[in-house]
Amino acid sequence: MGIKFCYINLSLPFILLPVIFLFSCSSRNSSTFFSPDEKIKVIIKTNGGESSDQLTYDVIFANQKILRESPLGFELSDSLILGNSFKIQDIEDTLINEEYDMPFGKFSRIKSISHQYTIYLQDIHGYKLNLVFRIFNDGVGFRYYFPDQANYDKIEITEELTGFNFSGDCSYWGLHLDSYTTAYEKEYTNDKLSGIPDSSLIALPILIRVNQDAWVAITEAALYDYAGMYLKPHQEGSNLLTAMLSPHPVGSGIKVKSNGPRYTPWRVLMIGENPGRLVESNIVTNLNDPPEQDFFWVKPGIALDDWTCDQTVKGTGWEGAMDTRTMKHFIDFCADYGLDYMSIDAGWYGLNWSDTTLDLTKPIPEIDIPYLVDYANKKDVNVFLWTLSNLLIKQIDEVIPLFKEWGIKGFNVDFFDSDDQETVNLVNSIIKKAAENQFMVEFHGIYKPTGISRTYPNLLAHEAVLGLEYYKWDSIPTPEHNCIIPFTRMLAGPMDYIVVGFTNKTRQDYKIVWDEFNSLGTRCHHLAQLVLFETGFQVLGDYPDNYRNGIGSDLFKKVTVSWDETKVLHAEVGDYVSIARRKDEEWFIGTITDWTPRQLNIPLSFLKDGRYQVEMYADTDDADQNPQHAEYMELDATNKDTLKIKMMSGGGNVIRIFPKF
Repeated sequence: MGIKFCYINLSLPFILLPVIFLFSCSSRNSSTFFSPDEKIKVIIKTNGGESSDQLTYDVIFANQKILRESPLGFELSDSLILGNSFKIQDIEDTLINEEYDMPFGKFSRIKSISHQYTIYLQDIHGYKLNLVFRIFNDGVGFRYYFPDQANYDKIEITEELTGFNFSGDCSYWGLHLDSYTTAYEKEYTNDKLSGIPDSSLIALPILIRVNQDAWVAITEAALYDYAGMYLKPHQEGSNLLTAMLSPHPVGSGIKVKSNGPRYTPWRVLMIGENPGRLVESNIVTNLNDPPEQDFFWVKPGIALDDWTCDQTVKGTGWEGAMDTRTMKHFIDFCADYGLDYMSIDAGWYGLNWSDTTLDLTKPIPEIDIPYLVDYANKKDVNVFLWTLSNLLIKQIDEVIPLFKEWGIKGFNVDFFDSDDQETVNLVNSIIKKAAENQFMVEFHGIYKPTGISRTYPNLLAHEAVLGLEYYKWDSIPTPEHNCIIPFTRMLAGPMDYIVVGFTNKTRQDYKIVWDEFNSLGTRCHHLAQLVLFETGFQVLGDYPDNYRNGIGSDLFKKVTVSWDETKVLHAEVGDYVSIARRKDEEWFIGTITDWTPRQLNIPLSFLKDGRYQVEMYADTDDADQNPQHAEYMELDATNKDTLKIKMMSGGGNVIRIFPKF
């Protein structure tokens, strides 16, 4: 037995160069592993924990211990505990060097280098379990592998024993949920780990501030045929967060039913010296497999949706409805402002859209879907359709060919509200079926993404966020909430938030009106969302006549969702955030603040040499009292300049920069 070293360059055909190190592992109780830059160190122990025979891991970042003796393992349905009395039998070290393309998101071309360590374990009873740690310069992914063995060909997991034992009482930002059957749509809590009730259920991702120079986010990647993971404190006041899996529908305490051999999803630790480095990380997609087919037909883009404004806004003179006339009106706006998609939302196959007896193949008489698709296509606009999850699942074999006949390019599937193993399998089957038939898809009422868009780029976005639709019935989301989600929910991947409300109100003037789509924060706060929020399907939610000719609406024609590069310029979680994104030679910078007015400096040192044209959309001096007010200005700049921006309460700023020739 020995340590084996391999090198894989995934930008080329696989190259394996094994080197065998001639020292025994069979009697070792611990091993230490490193990231390529050696800034992150992971220590695996088989003699950890209070009992001194528990499988644990430590994580050290920049010589600071982040996690200490964090438990690993499983409890199976026959009361077997996999995690105690293990010995390391062998270790394989593989250097992974790969490059791959993404059609949307923060980088178009991603270079990923990591050390992958496979640790072969066996306990005193002969049970085998493999640990796979992949260590990047910006974090750690690890997963388990159940090898083929006679002891357990059928795997029934009742508990995953994975834990995250932080070295101190850290601050966190987390999403506390009431149950495993929700849509991940609540506000985030900021507190100390010791303040988490022991009954709490925390969704992923969770953001942890270890100290001023070390930040960690926990999430998961490559969720297939497994239950979604949550966290809860080991006990009240503890710094140890333990994994909780969504219960299997069969009950009996089982979380996952499976056959071996198999891998689990990756458990992900994103690590950086500040929260902006986590936003720039690609670790979640890095831990997913490359696509197995050509996705040349995938076209990410910006859409207009009719649901949040209820097809009309009072006082505009337009009384809309779910009918062909109104959808043409929406499509005309899409064409005039260069939007890629019209998303026809709930109601097109029945006004009581939650009725599970309805038929997705039979639109209501008031709306002619094939006509609208043809009308939109002639204006270079494509059509998405909203669907109820259980109806689509029931009718998918009928719906797929019909949607193709109609010319639909994609569909939004809503109301899963679970991530138990069966629901996860249904979601992934929809993604795969859509890919086989060249349909794009996005999900609402669903759990967070896990990087599957790398394998299936036709998956454009998950919702899994308290977004702007809540303005229809509540006074959230607030500007503070918008300054938190880039560092929490968005770390998991593409996010359909529904952006850019133009019916901007102050806190004093705000009122809930179902079909007016009143929104909190200034006009520029909302425009900045086009740049800040990562997605493959950016959805505008206000009424066309509110947007038309409004200051800032020309941005719809200029901005994209497919970025070549992303840089976080300012990051103070919950207070303010500034993100720069590049497409070709153009840069866009989106900045927002909470209810506190702020002035920030935006250094342009990231630009190449040369002269640039700068277009800026900024809060006016009275935007805190008149939040629809904004000003547009133009100026020249070079990479030696610093732009000074001023944001009012609940404000924002958008900058477009492009070379002058």
